[in-house]
Formats: sequence, C-alpha cells, structure tokens
Amino acid sequence: PQLLDAFERRLQAQGPAEKEVAFEDQKASAAEHGLQRWQQGYHQRETIREWSHLHYWILGELDDYGHAHAELEAEVMPIARRALVRLCGEGVCESAASYERLQRSEAATRMRELQSAMQELQGLERQRAETWREAAHDLRGTVGVISNASLILAREVAADPGRQGAAHM
Repeated sequence: PQLLDAFERRLQAQGPAEKEVAFEDQKASAAEHGLQRWQQGYHQRETIREWSHLHYWILGELDDYGHAHAELEAEVMPIARRALVRLCGEGVCESAASYERLQRSEAATRMRELQSAMQELQGLERQRAETWREAAHDLRGTVGVISNASLILAREVAADPGRQGAAHM
C-alpha cells in the first residue's frame, strides 16, 4: 500500500521538487518492501518476480483507466507508463540493494560467530595440551620414583636373599 500511495503521489506531483520528493518516497517504500520480503523468508528471485507482477497489474490498470477516460491529453498516459517503469525499475534495484545489505550483515554476523567459536576451540586445545603436559610430567615423576626404588631394592637383594621376591615385584 505505501508503494502504491507513493506512486499515486508521483503521478499527481506538479513541479520537479514535488516529483523528486515523491520519487524518494517510492525508493524508500521499495527498500522497505525488500526488507519485509527478506524478513518473511522470500528469496530475492521471488521478490523480483513480485515486482514484475506488480508492473503488469498496474500497467493493466493504467490501460483500463486510459480507455475509460478518452478525454485525457495524449501525453498523460505515456508519462504515467514511464513513471511506472521507473517505479518498478527502482523498486527492483532498491529491493536488491536491501537484500544485499541484509546478506552482508548476516554474513558478517556469521563470520564473527565463527571467529568466536574458533577462539573458543583454540582455548580448549590449549587447555587439553596443558592437561596432557601435566599428566606426562606427573607420570615421569612417578616412573622415576618407582625406577629409583627398584634400583635400590635390586642392590639390597644381593645382600639379603629374602628380599628377592619383593624386588622382583
């Protein structure tokens, strides 16, 4: 509705300044249309196809109006058709630009999320490496104690044959 209202204001505009204001309204409405379609889950192709349908529909309405009002000046309907072409052309461009901005924004958000996940994963990897390092250090210490104790026991076994079973264990 806003888009059609802006188009009506454009058709009724008299001076260049009024026409430019109406044209800017059309562009803003077209951009908002693209945003709404994005939010509703439309694909860009569907939105562009919708613009095509709107173009045909309004063109038919203009033709019907022109036939019903034969008294119109000869240049009125061509002006209206050019305004319609401009509306739909700019509408497609603005809708596509809205889609592009939203896709870039969404891609940037995804990239930040991926970077955050990578940093978290790197932190977990550092923690895992530190845990393994500590475990290896602890095992080396324990193995060293056992090794030293068994060496001492081996030396004492020779002096005391009763300890041979304990040394073997």
